[in-house]
Amino acid sequence: MAQEPTEENDQGPQLRVPDSLYGRARVQRWSDEGYVGSELIFSDLSFTDFRQLGQFASDAPGSFDLRFTRSGDVVTLTGRADLRNVPDGSPVTLAVSFPSNISSTNGEMTTNRSVVWTPAPGDLTSLRAETSYTDPNTRSFAGWTGLMIALSVAAAVIVGALAWFSRDRSPKPSDLVH
Repeated sequence: MAQEPTEENDQGPQLRVPDSLYGRARVQRWSDEGYVGSELIFSDLSFTDFRQLGQFASDAPGSFDLRFTRSGDVVTLTGRADLRNVPDGSPVTLAVSFPSNISSTNGEMTTNRSVVWTPAPGDLTSLRAETSYTDPNTRSFAGWTGLMIALSVAAAVIVGALAWFSRDRSPKPSDLVH
């Protein structure tokens, strides 16, 4: 989040990250092409963590509400940019990159995996992007199938071994007659 400086030592808008996300999200100073402010950097956040991060505090006008949801392999980013109290002429851009190709969006795709929205100051703008990728915290179907086969074979071997070693070894009547 950045803006044109209004005075010589203006640092621009400063983002703040919740203490509970310390170590997984951070804010650093940012400046480029005459704009100053701060940049939010994060990694390895769950959807719940991201929801909490989406409520980051800032001293800049306007607000963003962003949420990720998952349904199977489909991951959807939805949100809104409330810029009704941002002065006209202020450039606003939100860019998001995904780990896989974007299948649909109401923003402008800059690459197969990146999308940019340029909401207008004074407006309330909806944001949406959808992509598909497997949840890294779940095993694949093949992984679960292999695990279940291995457990079944192990159980069968154990039952067979128990039956073999605990069988009745006493002489049979046919063994006693010569």
